[in-house]
Amino acid sequence: YNQGAGFGGDTTVAVVTENGNINDLIKLLSENGKTIDVSLSNVNTQDVSGPWFELHTNNSRGEEIKVSLSDGRDTVVSLQLSNLLSSDDTYIVFGNEKTGGNAHKNLVISAQEILSTIIDEMYSQFAEILDLGDGVTSKALDYAYSEVKKLFTPVDSNGLPVSSLEVKDSDGKRTNATHVGNGNTNNNATTENKNYVGFVFVQGESNAWKHSKPKAGVNVNNMAKAFITYFADYMNGVSKKDTDGNQVFSVGLGLTNNTGVNNLATDNILYQYIFKLGTVASDDLGQATFYDTLFNQICTSGWTEDNNIGDKDYLQQMLQSGKLYISKIKDDGYYYQANYATDSYIKEIADETYIAQAEAKYNTEKEKLNSKEETLDLKMKNLDTEISSLTTEYDTVKNTISKNIEKSFKRYNA
Repeated sequence: YNQGAGFGGDTTVAVVTENGNINDLIKLLSENGKTIDVSLSNVNTQDVSGPWFELHTNNSRGEEIKVSLSDGRDTVVSLQLSNLLSSDDTYIVFGNEKTGGNAHKNLVISAQEILSTIIDEMYSQFAEILDLGDGVTSKALDYAYSEVKKLFTPVDSNGLPVSSLEVKDSDGKRTNATHVGNGNTNNNATTENKNYVGFVFVQGESNAWKHSKPKAGVNVNNMAKAFITYFADYMNGVSKKDTDGNQVFSVGLGLTNNTGVNNLATDNILYQYIFKLGTVASDDLGQATFYDTLFNQICTSGWTEDNNIGDKDYLQQMLQSGKLYISKIKDDGYYYQANYATDSYIKEIADETYIAQAEAKYNTEKEKLNSKEETLDLKMKNLDTEISSLTTEYDTVKNTISKNIEKSFKRYNA
């Protein structure tokens, strides 16, 4: 239901959809041809003594590719969301050698910016396929977006950017919430990144974070998988559990192979998504908008019933007199009063039955008048003949009298 119809909201859109599983979603994402471009050009390397910012991925042959700042500040790596959902080999590692200053802070803030860009692009590409314009799917996407940001963006307990690769709890002690393993600086957090959901910190060589090459990283594949899992979880019902009492879908900070921690939607081949294939303009669209608007008007203004409205003569009279009028939507999404006489959807058309009846009546009356006219013409001709005869007779009598008088005068010499 389009709550904004007739009140400045978007017009109702007819969405063409189809159902499919995670493999169908991956195929659609692959076919859209769009990439997620990760640029290293804006990474802040102030006070950083080594190129400790790297993006690891695999090429088509399965060979690992490592791109770092040392390869050039203008380096851009293009990732495909479809590949991120179907593999485990793309991750970002960042950190720095011991230099002091703002090295930690600069790299973490740079990481936040890059990760935010990736998450934004994930949202955009998922929304193109999964946002049906129904309000529910958009809320599910927003939910996934916000939850993924919480997991994959390094912030402190107040939600503010962390000032270093070290995270402390409210008591000022180091927290292990996002800390995985001890390791050393040579492992580049590789093992942890491949299996971890969230923002990973790897402790340095001397158990002191700030003084021995701390490392951190993010598995971008798990970021994509977490996003679609949060979406499916919202659509499915976040409290819904399976027959074993486990969450149908769940994602949280931790290793992906920990039982009960993560039930990812990408692992469920049976779950059906609804994909938006496009929109269509049809008569159904106009009808949907009409009924949306009608319902809104009923809610805001009430309604009345007119039993005569089905009478076409009555309806025509009401429209012509202005007692009834039509409303028409404009480009701004609002409805305005319109003139029925100039509306392209309303036409005055001839009623052929009434026209035939009127024509027959006209022809009958015309024949009657023609007959009367012919009778009148005949009478007029007879009258003209009679007048002519009378005139002739009058002239004859007049001439006779005139001649008799003339003869009488001559006879008597008058």
